[in-house]
Amino acid sequence: MIKKEILFPIAIIALSIIFSIIVFAVFLSNGKSKFWISKKMRIGAVILSLSSFSVQQACVTCYEPAMDDMYEFERDLTGTLSINLSDSSRVVGTIYSRMSSVYSFSITSSELDNDTLDLGEILPADGSYDEPTEDVYFDIDTSLNEGVYKLNIFKVKSDIQNMNEPYYIENINIIKDDKH
Repeated sequence: MIKKEILFPIAIIALSIIFSIIVFAVFLSNGKSKFWISKKMRIGAVILSLSSFSVQQACVTCYEPAMDDMYEFERDLTGTLSINLSDSSRVVGTIYSRMSSVYSFSITSSELDNDTLDLGEILPADGSYDEPTEDVYFDIDTSLNEGVYKLNIFKVKSDIQNMNEPYYIENINIIKDDKH
């Protein structure tokens, strides 16, 4: 059985050769032969039709597609995602272009280490994921020590995170400072 990847190029090459011969016949008749002109039009239409099958991507655009599920969390003045566990354990943020209906997080000690120190669900502030842009929050375990950790965001429930790669990873600075 001949595969499509082989058949179409061979057919287009053969039809192109036939088309070239017909173009030469039209040239010899000074463009006055209705027979050769109609054959030229038919073969040209067949070549165009077959070449449309070989196109891999049907829709070509010059625009970049919008990214889905973009995350933005409240940051300190330096632009770092920091949370002072002496004040609050709640991280708040926004998900733009929301596509999923379930989000969860995990906090790990480093990007290369799978040592999960905390995990849980990311919850919508209004109680349901029903808008393309949602204000969200999640609470971090207050027993975590100070330091820089990895915040991993998933598009699945927290109980099946181990079977999925994180969708978004960012550093989070945990502080325990009673001073303001």
